[in-house]
Order: sequence, then structure tokens, then C-alpha cells
Amino acid sequence: MSRIESLLPLRSEERELLGARVVTTEERIAVTFTQRAQVGEDDYVRFVLHYYARVLFELVRVSRSARDLPTLIDAIVSAGLDCDSDVFALAGMSGSLSRVIDDPHAVAVDCVFFGTAHREFHLRGDFSRLSSRILVRSVVAVIQSVLDRVSPEMIEMLAIALANMNASYGVTHRYSDAHSLDQVPANAYHAASFV
Repeated sequence: MSRIESLLPLRSEERELLGARVVTTEERIAVTFTQRAQVGEDDYVRFVLHYYARVLFELVRVSRSARDLPTLIDAIVSAGLDCDSDVFALAGMSGSLSRVIDDPHAVAVDCVFFGTAHREFHLRGDFSRLSSRILVRSVVAVIQSVLDRVSPEMIEMLAIALANMNASYGVTHRYSDAHSLDQVPANAYHAASFV
């Protein structure tokens, strides 16, 4: 190790926190989580935020526009979220969340949510098989699936953090900026935790 390298802080090792498989057909979506480490409610909320950021990034790549999804998320948040919310209905979408989808025409994405000892987070996965319509629907499904896993206080934090993300993207960040993938969700979560 060189003298300069010895002065640099050590890079924290990432560890897998949650795995998620999102399987979708035209009207049904299944979201299955696999805990890969000790996780808390906050990790599920962070997962939603990072998934949302990743989908916005992918929408810009796939369809060159992500404007409709933030409007949809604003409508969901404005309507109010609780553990009994039908997020599909709040979004004005048909469809529902299913436990399992056994359809040869279904499309799936597998992703893994990582964290470091320094509380930095990142979502990895291949979203290339999902069309823009399915990407949008998958965000709604991921939100719906997490509502059953977290307390009312964390649902409120999730709603505030989603609104914070939209405000951040509206003012200082771009959907297509790779740095925004981790920075915007982290900032939004942090700001929501102080409300």
C-alpha cells in the first residue's frame, strides 16, 4: 500500500440487506422480499425510495421521460397512505398485488438492496426487461407490498420521504444523473426522519 493510499479512508464493504423479485403481468404484480441480513422497517422504507429512484433513472433511459411517475406519486402521497391503502386505486390504476404469479408471459426483475457500515445504500438489478408502463406499475406494487411490513409511523415517513424526493428532483437533481440514484433517496429519508 502506498503512503497516499494509507491516508485515504477505508472503503466500507457492502452487505446485502434485502433481495426482491418483482414479477408482473398486464394486471397483476407480485413482490417477494428475501431478507439477506438483519433488517428493520427502515430498510424496507429505504428500499422503496431507492427502487423509485432507480425506476425514474430507467424511465429516462427507456422512454426519455419520467414526468408521469412523480405526478402519480404526488397523488398517492396527497391522498394519504396507511396500512389499509389500496395504492393501485390511489394511483388510478387497475390491477392488484398477488402473492405468486405463475404465468409464462410474466416479466420479472430481481434486485438486491445493499448497505454499508456507514449507512450508505444502493440498489442493484437489471431492469432492462421492463417496459415504461411496467416500470411505473412496479413502483406502485413495491409501495403496496411494503405497507404491510411497516408500522404506521414508518408509513408516514415513507410518504414524507417520497414527497421529499419529488421536491428534490424538481429543484436540484436530475432523474438521469447516476449520483441521484443514491443521494436523493438518502437525503429524502434523512429529512423525513426529522419531521
